[in-house]
Amino acid sequence: RCSMVDDMAFEDLDELAIGYVEPLATNDKKLIEHEKFFQGPSEEIKTKLVALKQAAGGKGTPYMFGFNFAEPGKFILFWLPGMATVREESVRSVPLGYRFRKQVFASPNRLINYFKQHAMDEDQACRVPQQQGRPGMGPPGYMPPPGGPPGPPRGPPPST
Repeated sequence: RCSMVDDMAFEDLDELAIGYVEPLATNDKKLIEHEKFFQGPSEEIKTKLVALKQAAGGKGTPYMFGFNFAEPGKFILFWLPGMATVREESVRSVPLGYRFRKQVFASPNRLINYFKQHAMDEDQACRVPQQQGRPGMGPPGYMPPPGGPPGPPRGPPPST
């Protein structure tokens, strides 16, 4: 009997752990440790991006990665093309890397290089829906544990 996860078949739990869970955890760690990752709430990230843009005299397009608290296990690429409106796009770890704009990139740097060349390609953008409740902190009633927000939660794989 096979278990299917994200269109991938696994014969047993060991195969699932080695072929799916471990690569996801490794990819999550790489992104979280990247110099452009910020662990704070989205409002703080947006404030930092505006400050970076102003400090650069309005030049460039600052960007940062952060957690997507509304969708555990996903991330957000925040970027500021103008002077005030920060855009948000979904990024998801997959066993082979990172899914961004319907493509998979083997590393955070490859994703960033693609983004820098195609930032304004609107038809490929996967916008993050605006959250309700407290901005940047997930659904209403969400409170991060003391000491800061957690990493992206990953529960056990769904049973089939």
